[in-house]
This record gives sequence, C-alpha cells and structure tokens, in this order.
Amino acid sequence: MRKTMSWLARTAAAVLAAGWVQAAEPAAAKSPWPLWDGKESVADYAKRAGIKDVEMTLDLGRCIVSPENIQAGTLRVKLGEPANTNVTMKLTLVPAGKFRMGAREPVYAVVEGMRQLLRDWEAGVQCHEAPQREVTISKPFYMGAYEVTQEQYLQIMKEIQFAHYGSLQSRGRTLPVDGNRWEDTVEFCRRVSTLTGQTVTLPTEAQWEYACRAGSTERFCFGDEEEKLCQYANYDSKNHKTLNEEGKDVTYDDGFDGYAPVGSFKPSKFGLYDMHGNVSEWVNDWMGNDDVNRKRGRPYHKEGTLDPTGPDGTWPEGVGSYKISRGGSFKSSPAFCRAATRPLHGHSEGGFRVVMTVNR
Repeated sequence: MRKTMSWLARTAAAVLAAGWVQAAEPAAAKSPWPLWDGKESVADYAKRAGIKDVEMTLDLGRCIVSPENIQAGTLRVKLGEPANTNVTMKLTLVPAGKFRMGAREPVYAVVEGMRQLLRDWEAGVQCHEAPQREVTISKPFYMGAYEVTQEQYLQIMKEIQFAHYGSLQSRGRTLPVDGNRWEDTVEFCRRVSTLTGQTVTLPTEAQWEYACRAGSTERFCFGDEEEKLCQYANYDSKNHKTLNEEGKDVTYDDGFDGYAPVGSFKPSKFGLYDMHGNVSEWVNDWMGNDDVNRKRGRPYHKEGTLDPTGPDGTWPEGVGSYKISRGGSFKSSPAFCRAATRPLHGHSEGGFRVVMTVNR
C-alpha cells in the first residue's frame, strides 16, 4: 500500500506540473433552479425551489406474479395470474447543487519548515478517481429511494434473469434485481416512461455520486468511519476485516451474507438507501478513452463540470466499449463501497436505480 500511495502522489504531482487543464465550459444560461446550500433539509429546499412534492410514487400496475407462482432456483420466473395489489416505485427529491466529484486527495501542511502528510489518499483509491473537480448539478431530480427490486423489474420486463447469488423467493419482492445487462436497464426505464408519462432514465455518473454523497466530502455519506458502514450498507463484512490502529479486528457485521431486502439499512440525508452496498448500480455514462487505456490522472477529459454526462460513446480508440456501474455490493470491501469508487471497466451485469425529471 505504501508503494501505491507514493506512486499516486507522484502521479498527481506530475499531472499538476504538466499543467493539466479542464476543458473549457460552453456558455450556458443561468439555471432557473436554486442550488442546495448544504445545510437545509430536502423539504426546506423544495419549498425554496417551488417544488410541491419531496417524494413521488410511480404506479407500475397490478402485480403480475404472486408468491405461490414463484419457483425458487429457476433461471426465469413465468408470469402468474394478476394479484390484487399494485406494484409501485418510490422516488425522493435530490436538490440541485455543487459537490467535489472524485476521490479525496491527500492533505499536506508545513510543520516546523517541513512538508508533512496530514491525510493520505482514501484506502482503495484508483487513479481514474482523481483529480477531484467541482461539479454543478444544475437541476433537481427525483431518484429511486431504493434499488429496483425483483418484483418491480418482473412487473415491467415480464421475465427476470437471476444472478448467481439470488432467486425470487418469499422476500423476493423486496430483494434488489441483479444480473442485468446495461441495455436491459435502459429498456426498463423506457417502458416505465411510456407507462407513467414521466421521463425516467438511469442517472448520470455525476448525478449518482452527488446523490450518494448527500453533502458529505468524506468517503461515505455519513462520514469517514468504517465501523459505521454496517449501519448503512450491505457489504462483505465477514471476509474483509476492519482493523484498528493496534491491529485488532473491529469488524462490524451487517447481518447479511447475500442480498438484503432494499431499505434494510439507514438512509442518507437525501433519503436514499443502499447507495454504498447491496448491489452495484449501472449509470448512464460511457467510460472515457483515458480510463479504458489506463492513462493516469485524466479521467474526466473533455467531460466538463456543468451537468456532465460522460464521453460521447461514438468517440474512437475504444471509447464506448464499457459502461459504468457505481457503488459497492454485498461482495465488496469497505474500500470499494466509497462514494467515489468507479471500477475501471463496468462489469457485464448489475443492479440499478432510476431517476426522473422534476417538472414545475
């Protein structure tokens, strides 16, 4: 780890010395939406912004499958007779605002004439998570309070492909869906948009990290203490021990070996659950060319800082080969549950949550 940190520090210094410059922002009209001040509640922001609803519920129609129609262990669940209840999806308001996107950088100070390291890179940081930049999310949006569940996915897509670690059983209605291709999640959003008349999509990478942080500048939405992670996230607490300064195991068990029903842990300040764990979540962005080719220190090349949407997928030289998933999973160590964690290559399967446009 010491060699890695040293290399990261040298890389950051080289990038700065080379005069890395963020691409110029195009001129843009002033957003009609106020920005969150970082202190007020979401409800108070909604009042100030003239937004009526802090929470929204999308009606996905009458339930198409009931527990007696479910066969555990099968790859696909066939449709059953409609049940008497409706399947719904809860979304919560995320204010417009500014934040520092990317991994927290080292902090130095001059003590008695000597430059000393006060705080090192975040544990587990990768170079394509830095340098940090200030990003503006100029429009508020609604985000799924929970990861999309197996029941919700089945309701819209009519069939479900199980991941290796889960099956639709008695609590499957509230387990997160996993094992999805990125294209399937986009199709889910398109169908929900058609059904509800709302604009429903995957979040951008910037929207996701902003929402995940919920105002925090530390590794997690609640701060920096790993021992609190078990209160907010379903992660691999049993196989990845947390050691204190004396080397003593102070691991805190989150209570689950596999998937956890959505909403089993504490929410963030924005009312979002499971952002740090349970399943990794697809976002809309492509990986950048510099990311794909492992060019260090330039992960946000040409993306801008105002409502960034990631690189154009039609760029040459390998760009567009990979989509991005964010957030840890029940198989992740704390270092890979951080708000800034972004795998170098988006994996082929994952879970997701949706965002929806706010209309005045």
